[in-house]
Amino acid sequence: MIKDQKSLFSKLKIYTLLDLALILPTKYEDTTLSKRLNEGEICTLEAKVTSAGYKNGRFCVTFFLPSFGLRVWSIFFRATAYHERVFAPDCKLYIQGKLKRHNGYWQMPQPKVVDRANEIVPKYRTQIAQKELKELLIKNITIQNLTQEGLKATEAKGIYDLHFPKDLSQIYDQEREMLDKNISLLKFVEAYNHIRKLRRKKVNFLPIHALCGDESSFVNSLPFELTGAQKKTIKQIKTDISKSNKSARRVVIGDVGSGKTMVMFACAIMALPHKSIIMAPTSLLAAQIYEEAQKYLDDFLDISLLTKRK
Repeated sequence: MIKDQKSLFSKLKIYTLLDLALILPTKYEDTTLSKRLNEGEICTLEAKVTSAGYKNGRFCVTFFLPSFGLRVWSIFFRATAYHERVFAPDCKLYIQGKLKRHNGYWQMPQPKVVDRANEIVPKYRTQIAQKELKELLIKNITIQNLTQEGLKATEAKGIYDLHFPKDLSQIYDQEREMLDKNISLLKFVEAYNHIRKLRRKKVNFLPIHALCGDESSFVNSLPFELTGAQKKTIKQIKTDISKSNKSARRVVIGDVGSGKTMVMFACAIMALPHKSIIMAPTSLLAAQIYEEAQKYLDDFLDISLLTKRK
């Protein structure tokens, strides 16, 4: 990080490069020149003003589109001196707005002027100016820097493309919803960044007990086969919590239905003959886990449910 950027990082509460990378655009301004005219769509067009003036109190402008050999009519309902200056006859510029057809003519009500065409410009909502943030991103968010933070090359490229996209299809699907692969990547990077920051604060303690219970009888009693990921996670946790020289803490991250509950239950068996507590953020979730525990742990443990109400 560059020294003269410290005040900006402090203002944005940025402590790692990934903190900066995770400041995401709230939207993208696409100024790619349109290759076709589609009614009802927002288009960006190269245009030349052929006429401009007031009619019935409204500022009317006629544009010629050299790429299509057509004219487009526009109306500005609250025109100012700025509009009169920008849309003076013979001016060449890029305009953007929603196209519609009226009586066989193309119209673009109140178009805005685009400074530069064929760009996708991310827009951010932060405490500093867009220009300042863009400079921070350009200087710091590179694929090389992101890989040095521990991301794989494909992950670094995915994060980089969110800030410097060449095509919006890299980000959104046809319904303008963020692609699932991007959502999964962001979830991973957020968790990875959080864990890395926690490691910097880590202090080792001796465990009260080394937990060496055998979970195999519980696993074999299940009416289904655990997934490879579940088996791997259980094995890793067992290695951690069986150590007598260092206490362990594990974070298990997975989507709904990925099997986190069975991993918790296996840990409770490993803790025998000591007691275990499974805490849930809501009474509803606690009741659901309790029902699952009764189904799969009843032969191994005495199970109780404690909530505010009972």
